[in-house]
Amino acid sequence: MIKENNSIKGNYDYQHLKAYHKYIFQDIYDWAGEQRTVDIEKSELVLNGIMFKHTRLNSIDKEIVESLNKLNSIEWKCISLDEKVENFTIALAEVWKAHAFREGNTRTTITFFNKYAEEHGFPLDEKLISDNIKYVRNSLVAASYEDEELDIRKNFSYLNCIIKDSIESYAKKNINRKTLDGIRQDIDKYNNNKPKNNKNIKNNIEKSKER
Repeated sequence: MIKENNSIKGNYDYQHLKAYHKYIFQDIYDWAGEQRTVDIEKSELVLNGIMFKHTRLNSIDKEIVESLNKLNSIEWKCISLDEKVENFTIALAEVWKAHAFREGNTRTTITFFNKYAEEHGFPLDEKLISDNIKYVRNSLVAASYEDEELDIRKNFSYLNCIIKDSIESYAKKNINRKTLDGIRQDIDKYNNNKPKNNKNIKNNIEKSKER
């Protein structure tokens, strides 16, 4: 998707998100990796010009921490694809809405969540996301904005659709490719079943010859 999509070690918490932002933008902004110090609102074309107000300063830390804590508490191996998509996009939209930084929020959030998905066994098709990044951003707006007076509710249908497509697309392209989780399982399986010594291997080989 983007070259800075290399893995940055961390626990997928708020500090880890800041580390991604710093890594991506350290050559552009002196304040890369630091939480913004001003409130942000932007006119969104997908909302017909309505001003989208991102999370207020005094709530950024709380909202992101709570969202990522929920994300990290999920047993991803035990839920269906649709459940993965639903839980994943909720956290994705919440962190994006918080807009922790003055600039570079969409890029950082997508990169961060892409690596999260990869490490938890449901990688995204990076090219599909990158080729449709405008659609992804508009989907994030739709999934994050609500206004009771205008009778506008959060709409996750678009975001869920492209994330699910991205997971399925990656799986089809890499049907025989192991995920990080799969590699770890193979290593554990080997360590639990490997012969105790070379003598056992030799004996097994000799026995097979006799047969």
